Amino acid sequence: MAPILPVMKFAEVALKQIAKPVSKQLLEGALAYPHVTKFCVTIGQTLHYINVRVTRSAEGQSSSRRIFELPEEKAKDAGALFLGEVIVFSLTGVIIAWQYYVTAKASQDAAEAEERNEQLRAAEKHAELLQRDIRLGQLEASITKLWNVIDNMHQSPVIYKSTSSSPNPPTTSREDNLTESFLKTSMATNFKI
Repeated sequence: MAPILPVMKFAEVALKQIAKPVSKQLLEGALAYPHVTKFCVTIGQTLHYINVRVTRSAEGQSSSRRIFELPEEKAKDAGALFLGEVIVFSLTGVIIAWQYYVTAKASQDAAEAEERNEQLRAAEKHAELLQRDIRLGQLEASITKLWNVIDNMHQSPVIYKSTSSSPNPPTTSREDNLTESFLKTSMATNFKI
């Protein structure tokens, strides 16, 4: 959305600049119709009445005095001017509402993206914890197997066979045999840390 933003800002400024002349031209064309002219005269007279009442109230004068109507041409001009301003302010209001919508949508999209990223990070963390739990279970199973092997070696007697003709048995100790047996068993079970 960033590349289109300057173009949209330029379009908004351009619309605001041309709104008043365009509304003036539209009103001039519309005043050619009698019902539009009558509507503008009614608006002009109403505005004059409200203006006089407010002015008298502000000055502390009695509002019970009669208010004379404006001449039709002046009332028509005042009504046309008011309608032109209504068109300009309406267009400006629409532009402001559109800007608010775009800004709200952008912040909502950013919030949703942040929420998705947070959920993704949580899922990755959960997967990492599951992998650690699986690895921990494998390590515990390997350690249990090793302890079983060690327990079995402690329970079985060590028998020495003499391969030499000498009457003396070999001079290896029980600890040396356990260590050698442990290393062979751990290699056989393919234990990895």
